Amino acid sequence: MLQPRVGLQHGVVPQHRVVLQHRAVTSLTLPTRTAVMPLGVVALVTCFLVAASTPAQAAAEATGVAVSVRASDPTAGGASQAFTAPVGSAVDVVRDGFAVGSAGVPGVPMGSDAVRPVDGSVPTAGGFGSRWVRGCGACSTNHQGLDFAAVSGSPAVAAMPGRVVAAGVLGGYGDQVLVQHTSGVQTRYGHLSAIDVRVGQVVAAGERVGAVGSTGVSTGPHLHFEVIVDGRPVDPADWLRARGLL
Repeated sequence: MLQPRVGLQHGVVPQHRVVLQHRAVTSLTLPTRTAVMPLGVVALVTCFLVAASTPAQAAAEATGVAVSVRASDPTAGGASQAFTAPVGSAVDVVRDGFAVGSAGVPGVPMGSDAVRPVDGSVPTAGGFGSRWVRGCGACSTNHQGLDFAAVSGSPAVAAMPGRVVAAGVLGGYGDQVLVQHTSGVQTRYGHLSAIDVRVGQVVAAGERVGAVGSTGVSTGPHLHFEVIVDGRPVDPADWLRARGLL
């Protein structure tokens, strides 16, 4: 059986329909890149801002104008923080922990008064240390005090406040008084013609302890004055000069 022949017409090209599908284009938004400033530039800008703001703040403080300091907070969406220093504000400084004073002279308690023990002159041979007294073989050649020539009966007074620890006759000193002061200092008053205090008595600076005389080993009326620091005699002239008393 013969199949029907399908004839092709010459010159006719079969047309194939092409269907183009349009894809939806998705919109893509790229995040804006935050500009990052190099560390060196940040430091340079910071120095510039400090240098520019410091003179203005100094001038404002000098003229009494309140100074406002603002700091940006990067986490607050551009918000800023401000601090205003009130004009005329002051900070109280507590000074109760110390006191101001002058340095004292060794052997003298601070705040105590010192006076000259007698109103009299110092003879040439009356100084402290080695000496030789003409016509007095019994006089000491190593003088432990300072001799003041004075009229017999003149008042001898305590050089500083203290307590009497000895009063009476003592060898070459004759009638003498020994006063104990603070800080290990003692003063002695020798060759007295009279003793006006007793052991244990508290005396003030300038208070009379006796009268000038010539008892003991002596060549004439005078006051023998000693300053003893920690059991060792020191030059009374230096001690008195340090206090403007000689």
